[in-house]
Amino acid sequence: MQAPLTIVILGIAARVKYIDIVYNAVASALAVGALYAAAMSPGCPGYWAIFAFAIAIGAVIAFNLVFTFLPAAQAQLPAPATGTVRFVVYATILLWAGYASLWGSAEGGDAADATQEVIAYALMDVITKAVLPLILLLNFRSVLAYGNALAWLGGGADIHIGLTATKTV
Repeated sequence: MQAPLTIVILGIAARVKYIDIVYNAVASALAVGALYAAAMSPGCPGYWAIFAFAIAIGAVIAFNLVFTFLPAAQAQLPAPATGTVRFVVYATILLWAGYASLWGSAEGGDAADATQEVIAYALMDVITKAVLPLILLLNFRSVLAYGNALAWLGGGADIHIGLTATKTV
């Protein structure tokens, strides 16, 4: 259930109203549940209808990310942090579309064998669950400490285990 957690983290980082965070997190959990139900019922007459329902919910969430989360971030955060949120929102939408496309093509179209499918899912999981949150965390620490989103790349940020940034001279 990584998707609802990503929604919550992005919402808090973008300083979105809590009702929007909860609404989108619940919708995300519903979409994940529908995808799981579709995956567990191959051959069922409603197989593709359940999948289409999950994709429709995902489209609503993507719309809300772009038209609710991004404007909230732009209105309340410094410009470097806004760029980080924008990047993570669009990367998240693309990865979610990638999950759905991979599942539809592998399960419905037999375009990939099981090994290829597992490797592709593993790569998307690492990016979604490790890389994007790390980018958010490091960039927000840099923005708070230096006003520069890329300070953690070598612009003077020294990030310790406790995730506190100190400026070096």
